[in-house]
Amino acid sequence: MTKKGFFAFLLILLFSVTHSSYSCSIRSYRESFSENLWISFDFYLKTGERIASSGQTAPSFDWKNANVLKKLSPHTDTYYVGDSPNDKTYHKDFSVLFNLKKQDRTKPVECELFYVVCWTSCRPVLQNFTIDEVDNLLGEQEIKAALNEEQMAENTAIPFVLLMVFVGGILLNCMPCVFPIISLKIFSIIKNSNSSRKSIVKEGMYFTSGIIATFILIGLVLFLLKKTGENLGWGFYMQNQVFVAFLGAIFLISALYFFGIIKPPNITLPSGFRNYKSFTNGVFTGIVSGICVGPFVGMPLALALSFSNLFVTFFVLTTFGFGVASPFLLLSLIPGMNRFWPKPGKWMENLKEFMGFSMLFSCFWTFSILFPGTILTKYLFIILVLALLFWAFTKVEKSKTIKVILISIALGVIYIIFDLEQNKGSDDSTLIWQNFSLKELEKHRIEGRPVFVNFTASWCSTCLYNEPVFKKKEIIDFFKTNKIIVMKADWTRKNDEISKTLKSLGYNSVPLYVFYGPGSKAPVILPVLISVNDIKGSIEK
Repeated sequence: MTKKGFFAFLLILLFSVTHSSYSCSIRSYRESFSENLWISFDFYLKTGERIASSGQTAPSFDWKNANVLKKLSPHTDTYYVGDSPNDKTYHKDFSVLFNLKKQDRTKPVECELFYVVCWTSCRPVLQNFTIDEVDNLLGEQEIKAALNEEQMAENTAIPFVLLMVFVGGILLNCMPCVFPIISLKIFSIIKNSNSSRKSIVKEGMYFTSGIIATFILIGLVLFLLKKTGENLGWGFYMQNQVFVAFLGAIFLISALYFFGIIKPPNITLPSGFRNYKSFTNGVFTGIVSGICVGPFVGMPLALALSFSNLFVTFFVLTTFGFGVASPFLLLSLIPGMNRFWPKPGKWMENLKEFMGFSMLFSCFWTFSILFPGTILTKYLFIILVLALLFWAFTKVEKSKTIKVILISIALGVIYIIFDLEQNKGSDDSTLIWQNFSLKELEKHRIEGRPVFVNFTASWCSTCLYNEPVFKKKEIIDFFKTNKIIVMKADWTRKNDEISKTLKSLGYNSVPLYVFYGPGSKAPVILPVLISVNDIKGSIEK
């Protein structure tokens, strides 16, 4: 029996005097064209009874020998408890449908169901189901009706999702994780500022199509894998070490190109393929954007990838691509914009070399993903900072003031890299992060202890950008004073438990910051880009 089952069993013993009947039964149906099963969990509520639709006391399904292909939950009615309208519960009979794929056809499917039914008092219910023979009591028309209801809900959400991903795509250009690849496009625009308007428009269109094609391909892979029951999220390919190594090689080659060490091959292509560089640049922009989730993007992307209609998913991802590419697309489409661009000159060579350093930083970043916690990575970054400092000195030989500023900046960066905090490692100066575990999270919540969960990954640049916030004394003292347990869910490598938790929260990407208040049923989701005020304000509410 799982730990959750053990706690539920104790609770059931305590409340068995007042309640003794179960409130749920199952029906099943086998698809005629496959071995997949449809299982309906039918919940029956007496007058006044209610079951939470989310949170710790909501129905929890623990499956064995089955991959969940689809879950269809009914719409919830809002049950007001005091001044808490966000407490959404079921207070009428309802059904939850699952579409399953057996892992081993020779063994039955098992499910452990736990939920809490409340009225004047609450009673926990723990039921174990074994689905061996299909009874076909679940009708095909009922399944179709549930699918149609889901489709109607999706259609209602589409305008909101489209708006959010487009705005989020625009803002993504400002995120630190996208800059290294965007710098390639900036350089290309400046270099070709004297080109004809027709060629500039073509360049913008090819760049945009590269981004969109990448997003659609990522969405297609996720959509197909979802059909097999895999739990993957946006940026999943960064959990593959081979791909990260390949990306690092691309960054290194780009750096060598900017430094003039290597030159691209002089290949004569047909006229229809002469903008392949812009398209390729768009592809790389899409790949890097795929691991960076900015404001307004996380939840809409999760919704888009949960849609049952593949074409709707494609449409949402296309809109996302247009959002990311829109600044450059507008620059290429608006007539006369090239008149405002700076003229080519020696400064372009300086810019080109500076971008080479940005590519090297990106290359070392992929190295830190492949070998996390390696001291060699820190030394590589230190050497690169010093090299950049000496390079900058050669460009400002006569200005002592700028040299002093550059040295100060370099020392500040080195300080951050080594994380030279006072009394580092002592309980008073750092947060002691617990490794994320659903069982431990449930244990803390049952005990009524507040928990803050940091969903992060070493390949997530936005996550790294936010990390210094958790090292500020004000935040450390705040967590310790309020006795808040801090947990870190590291998604650098594939982790089904973290993937399922993200999905249950309505997200499929990192960073995500979640606070579980003592006794609260619904967690608090914090902004993607966090600050000290965001953390304190969200928790104090």
